[in-house]
Amino acid sequence: MLKLSGAAAAALPTIDLVEHSLKGCEVLEVEGILNATTNYLLDAMMTRGIGFDEALREAQIGGFAEADPRNDTEGWDTACKLLILANFGLGADLAMDDLTVEGIQSVSAERIDAWRGQGLVPKLVGRLSRANGAIRAEVGIRTYPLADPFANIRGKDKAIRIVTDAMGATLAIGSGKEPLATAAAALKDLEHILAARTGWEAAYSRPGHQRQDVPGRKGTAHEGCNL
Repeated sequence: MLKLSGAAAAALPTIDLVEHSLKGCEVLEVEGILNATTNYLLDAMMTRGIGFDEALREAQIGGFAEADPRNDTEGWDTACKLLILANFGLGADLAMDDLTVEGIQSVSAERIDAWRGQGLVPKLVGRLSRANGAIRAEVGIRTYPLADPFANIRGKDKAIRIVTDAMGATLAIGSGKEPLATAAAALKDLEHILAARTGWEAAYSRPGHQRQDVPGRKGTAHEGCNL
């Protein structure tokens, strides 16, 4: 059994929402602010009027931006997390070449001023949408009016909004501090594996229950469950 929700935005629940809370629904659209560094940079540029380079230096001094930040600022970290969510959460079969990826490295003071004047807030967002049975994935800058919850995701916080056919829109916001948040997410995944294994073993150890081999696996049901 493989659990990797901690790799898709750490403590922010992403795959777990789809697999558990929204189980049985068809996911129509997903929007995610999945990278803390880029959210911090855009927030600093919008709220404090500083430039990209100065905001990046602050993030690097604070220890949460890499010395080479291109994986974050060019959108590739968000793209990787989006692929995990699409393939493991929604059952898609996407590769990186299937994504359109845009970063924030070219955001200028003029664009910031224009967004501010229009009452819009920019965010680097990974988006999944379903159309005609196919899933489309893209990463890029999207702007939101001040009344939208995404416009109020500050600093290093992350968020995800999932729209389904039956339950409407579900929003989750994550503000866990690193590295504890990522460690807690990994522990949560382990707990889910242990719970699944315990439940499987309990089901096959009831009095009078005859164990059967699992189709496609060698050995008994117990032997098919590995950490």
